[in-house]
Amino acid sequence: MSKSSAGKSFVLLVILLSILLPQSLYAQGKAWLGAEVQSMSAAQADGSPDSKSAKIAAIVRSRMRAVQPESVTTPGGLRIVSVIKDSPAEKMGLQKDDIIIIVGGNKANSPADLINYVAESKPGQSIFLDVMRSGRRLSLAGRLDKMPEAAAPVAKKVFPTRISDDTEIIVQTGNTSGVSRVIFSPSGKLLLSSAVARTLNLWDVETDKEIRSFSDTEDNINTFAFSPDEAFFITGGWNGLLKMRNLETGATIWTVKGHNDYVQRAVFSADGKILATASSDKTIKIRDAKTGKEIRTLAGSAEAVTGLTLSPDEKNILSASKDGLVRLWDAATGGEIRVFQGKPGWTKAVAFSPDGKYIMAGNEKTNITVWETNTGREVQSFSIAPDDVSRVVFSPDSRRVLTVGTNRVFHLWDVFSAREILNFTGHSILITDVSFSRDGQYIVSGGQDRMIKIWEAKTGIQLKTFTGKASWIYAASFSPADARALSVSEDRSIKLWDTETGKQISSSRFRWIVDSREEKESYEYLKSIVKTAVFSSDGKSILLRAEGEKGAIIIWDPASGKVKQFFIDAKFLLGQNAVQFSPDNKLIISGGGDKLVKIWDIAAGKELKRFAGHEDDVNSVSFSPDGKYALSAGGRTWSKKDNTIRLWEVATGKEIKKFEGHTDAIFSAAFSPDGKYIVSGGLDRTIRLWDVAAGKELKTLTGHTGTVSSVVFSRNGKRILSASGDYLVKLWDIATGREIKSFTGHSAWVNAASFSPDEKRIISGGFDATTRIWDVATGRELARFIGFNDGEWVVIIPEGYYNSSQSGHKHLSLRMGNSIFGIDQFYDVFYRPDIVAAKLKGEDINDLITLTIAEAIKNPPPEVQFNSTVFPAQAPRVRACYRVSNTGGGIGEVRVFHNGKLVQSDGFYRDTAKTAPQTGLASLNSKAIYAEMRSIKIQEKIELSPIKSNPKGDVYETCREIDAVPGENEISVTAFNGSNTVQSLMKSVGFRSILPPQEPHLYILAVGIDKYQEQSINLKYARKDAGDIRNMLVRQSAGFYRPENIHAELIADNDASKKNIIGAIDALAQLIKPGDGFIFFVAGHGVLLHNQYYMLTHDYQGKIDDLSLISSNEIVEMSKKIKSLHQLLIFDTCHAGGVDFIVSGLYDARISVLAKKMGLHIYASANDKQTALDGYKGNGLFTHTLLRGLNDNPQAAGGGSKEVTVISLGAFTKKTTADISGQIGHSQTPLIINFGKDYPLYQVK
Repeated sequence: MSKSSAGKSFVLLVILLSILLPQSLYAQGKAWLGAEVQSMSAAQADGSPDSKSAKIAAIVRSRMRAVQPESVTTPGGLRIVSVIKDSPAEKMGLQKDDIIIIVGGNKANSPADLINYVAESKPGQSIFLDVMRSGRRLSLAGRLDKMPEAAAPVAKKVFPTRISDDTEIIVQTGNTSGVSRVIFSPSGKLLLSSAVARTLNLWDVETDKEIRSFSDTEDNINTFAFSPDEAFFITGGWNGLLKMRNLETGATIWTVKGHNDYVQRAVFSADGKILATASSDKTIKIRDAKTGKEIRTLAGSAEAVTGLTLSPDEKNILSASKDGLVRLWDAATGGEIRVFQGKPGWTKAVAFSPDGKYIMAGNEKTNITVWETNTGREVQSFSIAPDDVSRVVFSPDSRRVLTVGTNRVFHLWDVFSAREILNFTGHSILITDVSFSRDGQYIVSGGQDRMIKIWEAKTGIQLKTFTGKASWIYAASFSPADARALSVSEDRSIKLWDTETGKQISSSRFRWIVDSREEKESYEYLKSIVKTAVFSSDGKSILLRAEGEKGAIIIWDPASGKVKQFFIDAKFLLGQNAVQFSPDNKLIISGGGDKLVKIWDIAAGKELKRFAGHEDDVNSVSFSPDGKYALSAGGRTWSKKDNTIRLWEVATGKEIKKFEGHTDAIFSAAFSPDGKYIVSGGLDRTIRLWDVAAGKELKTLTGHTGTVSSVVFSRNGKRILSASGDYLVKLWDIATGREIKSFTGHSAWVNAASFSPDEKRIISGGFDATTRIWDVATGRELARFIGFNDGEWVVIIPEGYYNSSQSGHKHLSLRMGNSIFGIDQFYDVFYRPDIVAAKLKGEDINDLITLTIAEAIKNPPPEVQFNSTVFPAQAPRVRACYRVSNTGGGIGEVRVFHNGKLVQSDGFYRDTAKTAPQTGLASLNSKAIYAEMRSIKIQEKIELSPIKSNPKGDVYETCREIDAVPGENEISVTAFNGSNTVQSLMKSVGFRSILPPQEPHLYILAVGIDKYQEQSINLKYARKDAGDIRNMLVRQSAGFYRPENIHAELIADNDASKKNIIGAIDALAQLIKPGDGFIFFVAGHGVLLHNQYYMLTHDYQGKIDDLSLISSNEIVEMSKKIKSLHQLLIFDTCHAGGVDFIVSGLYDARISVLAKKMGLHIYASANDKQTALDGYKGNGLFTHTLLRGLNDNPQAAGGGSKEVTVISLGAFTKKTTADISGQIGHSQTPLIINFGKDYPLYQVK
């Protein structure tokens, strides 16, 4: 498109994804208006029609049945650029420079609003427009005409621009209890599952990701079904409630009390207009699916109706009931046509043959019966298996049947031969449901193990597993002594977080066998759930309460991760607040399901006292501020027996007072800081304030619509903080009893909330698996901390920038409507530990960010497909051809990988360095770096990404020659959107090469620079470090490589010019083959400048210029030249400007993104100059620990193996460096980034 036409759209014809539009739109020709328009957001950029337009973003959803565009540009209308002579536009009075503000009664924010309105109209149809002309508003009317043939070539492709308001970060919690039902969508692209906990989960089949969850607090869900077009789904509950929802938005369309008992089955007609439901109330009801209005009732069954289906022509309805009878009904009249006598037992499923000539039924005894539909004659009857079954499901062609028994196996049978075809094993506990995909090629199963699995029906191969990645948060609190916080989750893990830097400090699972008081490495045996955790007043200990049959009270040392002390207290508890330290940390108070309050002596290690008086569970306990009194609160859900608060004297055990007023169970109670007042909250949704001395209720605070799970006073005693099952945290003013503000953001029940020591922040945690930190003054969320079940983690701020463990981002998603994106697709721009830390430290980050993640997703990534997936097994080189297609966000950088290593890309980091050439290294501290970044943000606002790439059209097709390696080969392609801010899903193809293996070679290039032309920055140990590493690698590699195949080169000091280093790389590139190994070690100075990391060479004379620096771009090109698929890059660099949270965070961001792009392993350590000069035992500290790991060290080999690999050496080096640096007072944690495939370095002798 020429510059002059940028941002314009011709409203002549729009072929808007014709497969998504009804064909009837084209029957009478295409509608035509005849005006050229431009969005005002583009026109207003500089007032000229030639200005650069804001892009019309698009999400192309294959599941959308219609295009419903909304504006993603700045609202303001559409400017008329030109009007075609004698067109409908001219006839209705449209003029050049008119501003269209309303199209057909709706706002016109984007050209697509007008284009799609015309595309969905017919020739001759009226069109109504409101326009602004010279400051006056006019209403114009006209009729669209049939498009003239001459106009057709002018049409431009327009992408749908609908951006759902329902966009959110999704934590993969999955089914939080056993899976009760699971089905495929008609297209097979989605799964819908239900859990016992009144929740539904929607899953994306391609990515294995959870898209969203739907909660239903009105009824437990027993059955559900998709509408044929996947626009809606229906749920049926235990109490007979029917609810129709919009699948895209989750909005409820209608709710009716459909039956008087369980809804057992729901079926849509093929056109989606009719809904039939069966119930335990012995009826079948037919409804209008659009309105929920009942059309007729089919009655006559003597028992619960348990099965339901429609005949292929939809003229008949087939039902099954608990008494074993199968009934055929006339759908039009509701009359009963015929009754088929099945075998004794609960009939679980019924089906028609595809031609409708036969019907089938299967019952709980696995008796299969086949009848002739028209005559009722029994054609076949047999028993497949003698055992009771929980599910019987027929395939779409009715020739196969699935049965689920009481074990962990389900079976596939041939209906007509009674032969078992396959059995499926893989679930660890009882299987609860199975179903077929519509085409019968796949089977989905769900079980009490909370897992969903997809199987290939033909082979029985398990293809995918869908499960939650994170668990409910039961407790969260700040340390009273420092910036740490803790969270406790359902997976029995205790996680410690650094709330200043936004990192996880540690994650430990509770692993204690109560019976033997013995700590073990396995936790599978443990039946307890750790629900409570609190810091001691000095922050040195954490008190845990494990609840269940193996319950206990544990004092845990967060520094060592070990248990200090242990008290058995096995009775099950309900609350999260039932254990506390005394103010002097000498005693512990606990409550429990045995109705007792217990005092424990920590020094003596035993129970000291117990207070009896409660008649129900004790859910919350605490000491008074002076430690003389104890407070307990209790009650049991749905029990009115004892919803009281009791005050006890600790010394005597005497009950002092009883506070009554709550009408249901109390889950939290706490003293005010002066001990004069008590606050409490519970199941009755109220917060109550009590006078301790008088024993009276002072006031009741109302506002929560869910159970109040946690209450606490502020330090000055003037405010109360509460958390609730209504997903909210609220701050209250005690004097007035009024709510000060609500903290909104949690998507599920909030279990805990408390203040930071300075009370400027709040921490909360809940069933959405997130721990969140909020700013008290503004009420805004600062960050959410998410720990995953596998130990990975993410800390993300509302703007979308995040810090994470290396694989943590793989478990977090961004959902927009029902389109799901992995957070890792935003890695190159949004992985910014420095910005996360800055936000948590209260800094203004507005000038540091170019866009938010919500803005980025408006330009979706392209789609990638291989043109061929078959490669010759004997060829030394193969040709991989692929196609990249624009989905509305444009096409940016395209990357090609071979076995995980980058082999081709056209993207490069923007050279935005504005730093003065004379700037000294020592002055490039964090303040200078951020000041420079802020100035660049102001000067270059339009640049959204640090990456630039070659421009491409709507379709980009090309091929790449790949050098095959013997054995397995995987070729992968990924592409970015046009702004290089969002990456597509990686698409991969694999093949096995039968080429004969070749002897591998190892190439080592070590660079060490102590001496620079600018002598003030000279170092002390860099040259020695490089030499020692080279020699150690040569010696240890001899176990895997023949000595003559090991090639090592050292470039040091005066020889380490940029020219010489690049020249050495170029020479090696001519020798190294894909099967060889390559290690590049650098010790010297490194510097961060905006979008890139730079290595300083010996040439540095005190000026920042290209002649003396090797940039990230050049490192990428060096790696691409080197064909080795096994590369390790090690940077032991000194940052002379100092290393603080900004420098370390930015260093992490730049190096990690570099490693991900190249698909390699990078070890990197940034330290300040003084640390580098001091050294450690003759080397730099980082090099010292590397040498220790390489020197026949069994600790560097993982899992008891004698093989030291790239990943295991990195893990050893990281831990050892952090430990030693902490001991000597120079805290240093190296970056160990493993985006490449692991491979061995040496064998421990």
